[in-house]
Amino acid sequence: MSNDDFSKINITSGNNDIEILSPSEEKNRVFLSSTDPLNNEVNLWYNTWFYHILGKDNSHEDRHYLEQTENIKNIKRLISNPSYILSDKKHYDRIIYIGIARIAFLEKQDRIKPLTAVAEPSENKENSLEICTVMVQGRISEEINEGRRILYDGTKS
Repeated sequence: MSNDDFSKINITSGNNDIEILSPSEEKNRVFLSSTDPLNNEVNLWYNTWFYHILGKDNSHEDRHYLEQTENIKNIKRLISNPSYILSDKKHYDRIIYIGIARIAFLEKQDRIKPLTAVAEPSENKENSLEICTVMVQGRISEEINEGRRILYDGTKS
């Protein structure tokens, strides 16, 4: 039996329940959802979270520290209460959420860092956006010009 032959298997062992999801079901599961100040529903899909953002497929640097509860809350707060929402300079349909957060690292002290999320129209859910990446940055320097607009300025509210 291949992994694609099942959708969900539940195993009960003592007091522990284990749920194993097929890759197709994981792909269609929302990990985090929020509404931004522009009234967009913004979702982070489990597959994007697990593989692309955390890098559990070893496609980029290890960002497992983002799995900590406080960092997940920071991502949700970033979407619902960002400092800025900008249009993307290369992809007209993407928007960028920018904020500052206290990031918890695994073996280092917490640090206050710029936190950025990029979202685009969802292919999985109509009339919503989906987060395609989340980045903790060392600094932010974003050019604002005719092709790049500030869609929301939380510092003026």
